[in-house]
Amino acid sequence: MKSFLLFSLFSLFMFNGNAQNEATEPIRLHGKLMKMEWSKSTESYCAQGSEYYILEVNNTERRVILQFDESILNTKDFENEKVIVVGQHVKKTISKEQEKGETEQKPVQQIKLSSDEEDNVYTCHVFEVKIITLER
Repeated sequence: MKSFLLFSLFSLFMFNGNAQNEATEPIRLHGKLMKMEWSKSTESYCAQGSEYYILEVNNTERRVILQFDESILNTKDFENEKVIVVGQHVKKTISKEQEKGETEQKPVQQIKLSSDEEDNVYTCHVFEVKIITLER
């Protein structure tokens, strides 16, 4: 019985380690890079900027909000082009303190706050781009 428990514990430890490693593997997405203007949408609210980029993922109706790594300086060359982006999906948290005064950006449709509603925290997902190249 003791060896079974040790084996189970070891297996659980290895499974969790493998799951964590899989989550850090880079993801490649193919699609069209589009520059978007600010609007009162949840997408714009999540991007937290007056202008932001999305990727219209190939062969789907999926749109992914992009957040570029600091090393990517010139995104203008890729606008309205078919690109390949490499990176990770990340959870983004926007707290009440990050919103801007009287003219704060609020979406028209009601946003759903996280379970931490007393802190007025909004969470969404963006794709953090580490590498961007033109698709050939």
